[in-house]
Amino acid sequence: MFIRALEAVATMLILIGIGYFFAWRGWLGANGARRSPSISGAAGHEAQLQGEGNRLLSAIVIRVAMPGVILSNIMTAYTRENLAAQLSLIAAPALSIAAGIPIALLLARLLHVPENRRGVFATMTAFSNSVFIGFPVTRAVLGESAIPYATLYYLANTTLFWTIGAPLIRRDADKRPVSAAAALKRLINAPLATLFASFILVLLGVRLPDFVLSAAETIGDTVTPLSMMFIGSMLYGVTRAGIRWEKGFGALLGMRFLAAPLIMLAVCAPLGVTGLTLQAYFLQAGMSAMTQVAIISHGFGADSEYASLGVALTTVALMLALPVYALFMSSAL
Repeated sequence: MFIRALEAVATMLILIGIGYFFAWRGWLGANGARRSPSISGAAGHEAQLQGEGNRLLSAIVIRVAMPGVILSNIMTAYTRENLAAQLSLIAAPALSIAAGIPIALLLARLLHVPENRRGVFATMTAFSNSVFIGFPVTRAVLGESAIPYATLYYLANTTLFWTIGAPLIRRDADKRPVSAAAALKRLINAPLATLFASFILVLLGVRLPDFVLSAAETIGDTVTPLSMMFIGSMLYGVTRAGIRWEKGFGALLGMRFLAAPLIMLAVCAPLGVTGLTLQAYFLQAGMSAMTQVAIISHGFGADSEYASLGVALTTVALMLALPVYALFMSSAL
């Protein structure tokens, strides 16, 4: 497992480097702005086009590739008989993430994180990057058989993020609460819709044609390269603006890479979660901060620069943490 983790880190670094290089060269949309003589104020327009390139990568991963992964794995890993038992396993990640939220809010107060950053800090601390980092890492380190459990973690992580995390970010910029309708609208996305549709098909005993599952699997195989390229492009944008240490980042690293995995182990023990499920949950809990925190912070008018720095910092730190996770899992889990 340790060797697989090192190989996963090497693969991630190569793909992230490609995304970083593409962003530097302007191949994600900004190059045209830099070279076109008809565009004045190139820097601002370049940034806008770079953002459009990132949004395209993000949209492909979330709306196309992720549904492919989920459909192919759920339809092959679950049956009508074992689905109910498997769904009960979602309690562990839900309880673990829920336990981390008040701890994060308490840390924000104790560390005197500015009030306009506390929601961003709490969500970065409590929610892991289960899509852009979690799925590729789980697949690389634990194999395809762990993806169904990573999907259950994703379900808990995403549901709690949009019902609790997003309102906390909104509170940083605007004290008005997020309406239930707005939260529900954001909660229903392509991966979750595919997940629920797959569960229904399994319960009904519907078997999709092999060519459909093959197509879904092929599409799903693009999750890792596209996700890593997106992260690389995002890191380019952060490093170009300048990386600096901000208040709360030490606690963020400690929570993401030490406390969150340990909380997951503490929750799983009394629930009897063991084996590959426990390893997948442990790995997912210890991922970098959720990329969507930076995206939503920008949309709500919160401190998106602080969020982007936190996401970038934890993404880089994960490369060091991943081999340690592998050593621990191979010897203790």
